[in-house]
Amino acid sequence: MTKNDSIFLQEEFDLIQKLHDEEKKDLAELETHFNKLAEKYDAIMEERRLAQEEAERREKELAIAIKGLTLLQAIWRGNKVRRTLKGNKVKGKKGAKKAKNKK
Repeated sequence: MTKNDSIFLQEEFDLIQKLHDEEKKDLAELETHFNKLAEKYDAIMEERRLAQEEAERREKELAIAIKGLTLLQAIWRGNKVRRTLKGNKVKGKKGAKKAKNKK
């Protein structure tokens, strides 16, 4: 191995070392950028999860309210029908006789 060969190898090694250092610097920058993006992504996903839970909670409350209102409406309608039927009954003894004769 001659002196020129060793100089050439040393220059090649220095060039490779310089490229390696630049790539390490670029990698560190990319890792920093990735970590920032990962934090933003995690925050967005947490917001979405909380929004989904809130929507599910509201949906359950709405279902309970609808069920209660439906029951209330059924009771009201039943009461209204009973009042109407009670008002249509024939009053007095003559009416009772007429009702018996119809059977």
